[in-house]
Amino acid sequence: MKKRKSSTATFVSGVWPLVQCVVVVGLLSAIALMSGCDDPHDHQDNPHARPQEGGRIVPRPDVPQDPKALSTIIIVPPLLNCANSVTVKGFVPGALVRIYSDGTKIAEKVGNDPEGETFQVSSPLATGKNITATQEFDGVESLPSVQEPVQDVNEVYPAGIPKPNFPFLYLYNCGIATYVNNLPPGGDLRVFEQASITDPKNLVGSVNGVAEGQSIGIHPSFKTDHLVSAESQICTDVATSDIQKVMPEPASLPDPTADPIYEAATFVACHSLVNGAKVTIERSGTTIAVFGAPASHVRVLGVTVSAGDVLDITQELCGVKSNTTHVTVQPCSALPPPVLIGPRAGDVVAQLSNVVAGSRVRIYSGTEEIADGGGSTIMYTRPLIDHETLIVIQSFGACISSGYQVVVGSGLQDPGVAGPCGRVKSWEYGHGGDPDRRTTDVSSYFSSPGFCVNVPMNAVPLHAVVRYPEGPGPFPLVIIVHGNHHANDPSYRGYDYLLEQLASQCMIGVSVEEDFLNLCDQNNVAGEMDARGIVLLRHLQLWREWNRTPGHPFYSKVDMNSVGLSGHSRGGEAIVVAALLNKTLHINTDPPVGPTSHNFDFGIKSLYAIAPVDGQFDHGAITLTNADYYVMHGSHDGDVYDFGGQRLYNRAYPVTNTTNHFKGFVFVHGANHGQWNTGWGTCCENTVGPSPLISAADQQQIGKTYMSAFFLAGLKGWKPYRHFLSGEASFASVPPGVTRITQYQDPEKIFVNHYQEDYDPTTGSLMGVENWRTGSFPNYLVYSFSDDDRPHFLWGETRGLIAGWNEERSMITMALKNGGGVDFKYLAMHVGQTHEDPTDLNTPGVDKDFSVQLEFEEGAGPEVAVSSYGTLSYPLITYYKMKSVQQTIRIPFEDLRISPQVKTADVRAIKIKFNRQSRGNIALDEVQFSN
Repeated sequence: MKKRKSSTATFVSGVWPLVQCVVVVGLLSAIALMSGCDDPHDHQDNPHARPQEGGRIVPRPDVPQDPKALSTIIIVPPLLNCANSVTVKGFVPGALVRIYSDGTKIAEKVGNDPEGETFQVSSPLATGKNITATQEFDGVESLPSVQEPVQDVNEVYPAGIPKPNFPFLYLYNCGIATYVNNLPPGGDLRVFEQASITDPKNLVGSVNGVAEGQSIGIHPSFKTDHLVSAESQICTDVATSDIQKVMPEPASLPDPTADPIYEAATFVACHSLVNGAKVTIERSGTTIAVFGAPASHVRVLGVTVSAGDVLDITQELCGVKSNTTHVTVQPCSALPPPVLIGPRAGDVVAQLSNVVAGSRVRIYSGTEEIADGGGSTIMYTRPLIDHETLIVIQSFGACISSGYQVVVGSGLQDPGVAGPCGRVKSWEYGHGGDPDRRTTDVSSYFSSPGFCVNVPMNAVPLHAVVRYPEGPGPFPLVIIVHGNHHANDPSYRGYDYLLEQLASQCMIGVSVEEDFLNLCDQNNVAGEMDARGIVLLRHLQLWREWNRTPGHPFYSKVDMNSVGLSGHSRGGEAIVVAALLNKTLHINTDPPVGPTSHNFDFGIKSLYAIAPVDGQFDHGAITLTNADYYVMHGSHDGDVYDFGGQRLYNRAYPVTNTTNHFKGFVFVHGANHGQWNTGWGTCCENTVGPSPLISAADQQQIGKTYMSAFFLAGLKGWKPYRHFLSGEASFASVPPGVTRITQYQDPEKIFVNHYQEDYDPTTGSLMGVENWRTGSFPNYLVYSFSDDDRPHFLWGETRGLIAGWNEERSMITMALKNGGGVDFKYLAMHVGQTHEDPTDLNTPGVDKDFSVQLEFEEGAGPEVAVSSYGTLSYPLITYYKMKSVQQTIRIPFEDLRISPQVKTADVRAIKIKFNRQSRGNIALDEVQFSN
């Protein structure tokens, strides 16, 4: 079977990416939480990958505070001309923040929220100026921040400033606050209400000098059925949002919840709030905070508490009140430490989780304090050194947590074991007994199901199983979809192991049913790929509706701005189709949910494809541009034997485009097609052999670890997990002895040679690059990596260089006039042996090696062996459909430079020296400087 083919609030500046507002009592701030024959076991899995050991809780270090260890603070880009504000983060709560324009002070104010706070400036920013910021605490001022240039608005937004958006719908009758994003930072925001489309607009809220996302007070309050719009402006550029209709107030309001509150804390983090509701916090009958909730998850600043205090939290809208939630303030001894996420040598920025709102964060290396700031992103006072031991703590005044200890270079927590949200819950929706069962109409996309399918295409079920973590959220959402299998076999049940892993890592995992689009017996099905994608988007409509509906179990628990999709086989192409149709078929005037609605535009950020097909979408091959992308495929896949995911990987983010997204793949020796699904196993595909399959348990464990790491990197933004996806880090959860070949492309890069310009190997991709060879090369040509058979057995959709040498003195030189002007951390390339039939320059079973050296004006840097950074093994021998797959080699620039002072911009030549073996044939592509 083929699977291929009441009180009003006044508001101040919004905080990126949070919401901030000043409340009525006690000058408080509310901040929304936007939170021969090779055996696949013959080689080590990756002997060059650094084992990761995570961290552990330790007593806090007994080290005197160093007042000179204040971190430099971080300016949030972009900075625009005409802007009336600057947003900064990473400072110590309570520090005096100063902002400068070319050395002249333009703002000075105490900062409270280190996750991001927006400061009004004394005069509008001007193009060409450089902005810096400092923090002062206990009489000590930090060094200035990294300079951030002011850019012209038209440079940042060449197509015009973005349309404002209301991300936290619905807007309700009596609402006194809301939140707007997609704003040009530093510009102005106005919110209007009108009784009908023909009536005049009335201004009900305005803020000058906004953040990219901004809370705003509403007065007079919203009225049922009135129409609301937002208008942003910077300089003379104006943009207007879509119109939103005000909904009647809910019949009941959910009970608020709150994060644990600790002695001496100054923030209260509230959840399950209704957009626009008036929220009241009392202590012993005395009101200590009143504010309008701009979103469901809000932090309240300025509340002074002591251990044992009981806080009472209620919300109210149009006289409808929630029950009261009682929260007891915990003692200092309960304050946990923050978690430092995967620090690596050379890092200058710390990324943390488990930071309690409003805490001060300090990091130590031995007796040296190397960071002092706040929030989840702070600067080190120096670059990190490999293998040094760090301890991080957080504090409120004299209340100090225990420490979290981690070793630089090996501190990532294993994503393949149960994570911090270990109490996983189950749910199912859309089954026959579900009273809220929904169907959707895909008949305009596909109307010829298999003969055994008794579901009409105008009413297919929106049915799925769910695993989710306990807690208020919001949690990223990952939807998984199966591929083509027998329609009467429930394929969607085969990914429970992935759902459980995602939920333990604090994500909502959903596996959807699309069996009604599958085959019957051996009669294959075709032309249904559009429908597969549309069904996914209609599931997302349900989740958006539930997330917006007070009283629903998932109300406010879903981060709809952090959505991931994963698909297996045909489902692997369906997720890419869904990401495309999410934008191209979006109709904002359609109902937000419905069987024929095309109101989409979801925050799909990450796509994970499991042995996907490619080319079955009726409208042609898709070039992905708007999401992170990763492929997992097995060498023994006897169904999707053509490694279709590599072609989509090659097309994604064309080399001529800039992107903020990363991509990669892992090619697993010994993995088949079916064992990624616990119900498919080894049925229904060809035997690839001659080497055996890896076990289903090992294959699925590999899937758990890679998928979890990918979504932690993409949806949670924990970049250190990319080092595992690129093959540079390893975890104990990955079964040992299974060879894995990885490719990885970082968004921060500059190509020296990508070979897409023409078929002339002397042509360089970076301006001024000249390429030449010396020595003896029987093969030397730019070649299409899509021959899928003799002579090179390549299955991609790109071009690269085939280089075959038969003398040890042979060498390729890539001469540069400059290294791109930006300093990068790695020299990277995709390279691998090619299979030969008959054998000529390569020998089956023998790894290949060569040297790399950089030249500078001062002379040549060290010569290093590629084998020190990755294994270039001979392609795995299979009965048919042999594949030559390239490995990404990432060589740290520090290993190649002639002195500590030189940068990649100083490189004058890259030399690839074939001086370690007398002969060989390789495929080489995308030589680059990268991060």
